[in-house]
Amino acid sequence: MIDKNIFRKTEAILYDYNNLALRIDLLKAEIKDIEETYQGCGAMSYEERTQATNKFNSSVEDEIIQREKELRALKLDLNNKMKLKRRIDAAIQGLKKDEERKLVELRYINKRPLSWNQIAYVLKYSQEYCRKDLRKSAIKGIADTVFYNPYRQERFGFL
Repeated sequence: MIDKNIFRKTEAILYDYNNLALRIDLLKAEIKDIEETYQGCGAMSYEERTQATNKFNSSVEDEIIQREKELRALKLDLNNKMKLKRRIDAAIQGLKKDEERKLVELRYINKRPLSWNQIAYVLKYSQEYCRKDLRKSAIKGIADTVFYNPYRQERFGFL
């Protein structure tokens, strides 16, 4: 039996699958924009001097450091999202039954998810069997792959 919390999180991840692919593309574009954009030098600012300091970095250095921090955070986020998408894809392909794969595709992956009646009609099973038994076994199979790594327990940042 699967924990209710993990069941819900797995369903939420599957419902959000199409948005995940879109977010990956947007992150790639944002990283490319940041890498191509460079402000450079600006006007020198004359501020009131308060105390002598040993700080010897310029506005250009500050900008580069800030940009590198932002790029590192975006690349980490992109990496996590790509890893999650690969795990979801592998989990769906690794489902034991073709009916489970088809159910996941029809209910969660399609841009317009089908109702349980429509899914039952396509799979040629009863609505109750699709909604209760087939769905639970498919979600359990996906959750086992997405949330578990035999070498280390790894949770994704958004969970």
